[in-house]
Amino acid sequence: MMRRFRSMVVMPLLAVFCPGLAGGWATAEEPAVAEQGTVARDRALYAGRWKIVAIESDGEAKPGNGRDVVVINRPDGSWTMSVDGLEVNRGESRMDPLASPPEIDVEITSGDGKGKVLQGIYEVTETRRRLCFRGEQGWRPREFQTQPGDGAVLVTFEKQPDE
Repeated sequence: MMRRFRSMVVMPLLAVFCPGLAGGWATAEEPAVAEQGTVARDRALYAGRWKIVAIESDGEAKPGNGRDVVVINRPDGSWTMSVDGLEVNRGESRMDPLASPPEIDVEITSGDGKGKVLQGIYEVTETRRRLCFRGEQGWRPREFQTQPGDGAVLVTFEKQPDE
């Protein structure tokens, strides 16, 4: 009788109030909900107007040539890049903030490089973000650095006021 009481009453209560103690009765939806919240948080931080302030490749800083390069990211993952006020590229990005480090795929849908997908990693705060990618050469960087001949590019952005 007691065993039947435990299985009929105690276990369902544990499942509701302490899912970890009920033998893993937590639903498969819980991680998906947490992941959606993490993606939404990073998308919100990532959205906005960002100016490129530094570029590094082959282990060396590259000059900006005095150009004003701005990327506008939208919460839906779409983006546009302008150089000196003229749009030069458009695209879409997909993020995986649960990866370590967080991963991003940047697809160029118009402009120079149309059809390319850049696989990279990112970090973002309210005022600064960094992307490190290698393009279509087959591997995603694991660190925010470049080495001579590795084909990786590290880009640092600062958040700008919306116009």
